[in-house]
Amino acid sequence: MPGHRGRVLLWDMVEKNADKFQELHFKLKSHVHSTRSLQWRENSLDRLAAEIQRSEVAIMEALKKDLGKPELEAFSTEIGVVLGAIAHARRELRSWAAPKKVSTPMKLLPGQSEILYSPKGAVLVISPWNYPFQLALSPVVAAISAGNACALKLSEAAPETAIVIEKIVQAVWPKGEVTCVLGDAAVASRLLDRPWGHVFFTGGTEIGRQVMMTCAKYLTPVTLELGGKSPCIVDSDVDIEVASRRIMWGKTVNAGQTCISPDFLLVHRSIEAEFIDALRSRALEFFGDRPLESSSYGRIVSDRHFQRLEALLVNAEIVHGGERDALRKKMAPTLIKVSSVDDPAMAEEIFGPILPILTWETREDLDVILDRHPDPLAFYVFSNNSTFSRDLMIDRNFGGGCVNDTLLHFGNEELPFGGVGKSGIGAYHGRFGFETFSHQKALLTRRFVLDVKFRYPPYGDTWKKLKGFLR
Repeated sequence: MPGHRGRVLLWDMVEKNADKFQELHFKLKSHVHSTRSLQWRENSLDRLAAEIQRSEVAIMEALKKDLGKPELEAFSTEIGVVLGAIAHARRELRSWAAPKKVSTPMKLLPGQSEILYSPKGAVLVISPWNYPFQLALSPVVAAISAGNACALKLSEAAPETAIVIEKIVQAVWPKGEVTCVLGDAAVASRLLDRPWGHVFFTGGTEIGRQVMMTCAKYLTPVTLELGGKSPCIVDSDVDIEVASRRIMWGKTVNAGQTCISPDFLLVHRSIEAEFIDALRSRALEFFGDRPLESSSYGRIVSDRHFQRLEALLVNAEIVHGGERDALRKKMAPTLIKVSSVDDPAMAEEIFGPILPILTWETREDLDVILDRHPDPLAFYVFSNNSTFSRDLMIDRNFGGGCVNDTLLHFGNEELPFGGVGKSGIGAYHGRFGFETFSHQKALLTRRFVLDVKFRYPPYGDTWKKLKGFLR
């Protein structure tokens, strides 16, 4: 995309445009007073929804070029998610933004206590390549709902989608209250080296650490949406056909390049063979016996990521799939049997269509394996035993998850989406996103009556008689 010229800063011009990063930040800060009004926020949401709908075909074509996404996936996991977030925010915004009255203790009466929601100012959103439309604009919806001006750093790994997003942003915010920047790590580093009101980053854990360290320089608050090895546990008492279908779907959406994709499977030993057969059948049902030619299946984003995934198949025990085409960056849904948590496939997040399968028999077996990868972004349990699944959901630490399904918790705007520990800091979606990009101001309003004297010097002994009241 080096030929694209707009308000997008190009990654090959970082040094030449050094001053522009400062100018961009200054310009966004100058817009903050105009972005505070509810009318601006509502108008922005309405215009954004309308422009996305007008650009639907162009968005789908861009996602096809960048990631080979089928139209249904492009709409349901990208366009539709953003439109849903806008509709939800538009419906609830005035309720979210209204001052929230809270109780006032007797010792502070007469008085009224409330929480006011203020924008954090000029904020920065750094988006990834795997869902380049949704994971760019969903945080922006939250940021503008809260009344902020926003810089949106787009991924250079999905350049076609970046071009479409920049055109949408330019049409919706011609004055530059929201501005796009395209670039690599050098551009992100320059952008981060500014005192933003908030930084929202979606990406890998190691880069997340670097983002947080850079933000510490300015004490900038951060939201880190990271990842990790999200487990999927299958109990002996399940509907094998439905469970295998939902797991195979969750693993193969976006060719497995999903931060909440089931990263590895823990199947009860008593149903291992039957469940693997069911997974094979689901793969054939979804993509046929030539999955690389399926119009319902995407591709790996880059040669580098393809080579990383291919290395995991060296010496692996492949029980289904394994077909791949390096030239087209296509890799079939692949099941591999793993006998040890020390297997290379169990070292890092896979982020692709390879599903390692381990077995378990006792809860102690599960805990040993799960303890090797604490605090995942997602956690899935399939079981007809509600006590078993509920106990696991309560006992284990994770960002979010499902019982008897995969991925779908992400689609509820009433649920927070975010990680814990290594899988992230903070959350968004719905009101949680609004609050992420808002400063909650505490306000106590009092009257000029009942001005008790014992609070003022010189202090006497009266306070001793009122210790209980002062607590």
